[in-house]
Amino acid sequence: MKKDSSPRPVSPFVSFRKNFLSLLSGATAGALSRSAVAPIERLIILRQTKNQKYLNLSMVSSLSLMSKTEGYLSLFKGNGANCMRIAPFQAIEFFTFEYYKYILDLVGFKNHYRMNDTSRYLICGALAGMTASTLVYPIDLCKTILAVQTQTNSKYKGIFGTIYLVFKEQGFFALYKGWGASLIGIAPYASLKLTFFQILRNFFYGKHFDKRKIGSSMNLAFGAVAGCLAVTVTYPTDFLRRRMQVRIFETSNHGHSEKIKFGDLVTSIVKKEGFMVLYTGLGATYLKVMPSTALAFAINEKLKRWFGVQSIN
Repeated sequence: MKKDSSPRPVSPFVSFRKNFLSLLSGATAGALSRSAVAPIERLIILRQTKNQKYLNLSMVSSLSLMSKTEGYLSLFKGNGANCMRIAPFQAIEFFTFEYYKYILDLVGFKNHYRMNDTSRYLICGALAGMTASTLVYPIDLCKTILAVQTQTNSKYKGIFGTIYLVFKEQGFFALYKGWGASLIGIAPYASLKLTFFQILRNFFYGKHFDKRKIGSSMNLAFGAVAGCLAVTVTYPTDFLRRRMQVRIFETSNHGHSEKIKFGDLVTSIVKKEGFMVLYTGLGATYLKVMPSTALAFAINEKLKRWFGVQSIN
């Protein structure tokens, strides 16, 4: 059999400097974009976890009450943990999305399975989201526990203190409580978000257009639309993930540990509260997701342009 003598494509991931700058771009974009919407994100978590103090108030009234009763800095409670999560998460997500596209092209997956570009983006986006979520999940859990606190004398203090306490009291696997539900949600969300962004840019500029020449205003618009569409489809899984995570906070305060299956949680919530409760906080989520994803994509693309890092079509 005649061997294939065609040269393999040169990997764009061999340069440590380029890889570092690509990761730095994603991390910076993630931290800045999420800090901008931190107060809204905390309010969403409080509503998802049925905190009676804020459940029936408007967004403006809730943020005002939060500031008056807990202090101005309470609007950013959990944001340190959030940035510690989202910075590596966004870096890994953006970087591995490009890497998985390269790997699929390298092994000829597209031609062998007659895969179109959309399918390729969806698969790579899902893998990127799952990879990033798995690596930073304990920090995400910590962020949720810190965000739902409304008492000043809580035993959970700081990011690493919370992780240590959960590990000490409930074991290593408690740090991954809700991880399965998280993957169910993050895989399609990341997949759709990254795919919609890629499709929008290809539609308006063409697949082989130099994406570094696209203006920041257009990247902002593409990111906002991509985030909005993705979260609309996947929001119930995020809601359920928060409910599972907060069980650690609730059961630990009562001095016992509780094991609950994802399917049991879904059945229990729908029976007691109705199906539409799965969309609690969706309106506020739009106000968070649209600017945060717009900023994340725009900042990432801007920094990659400055650093001379190219994306894979």
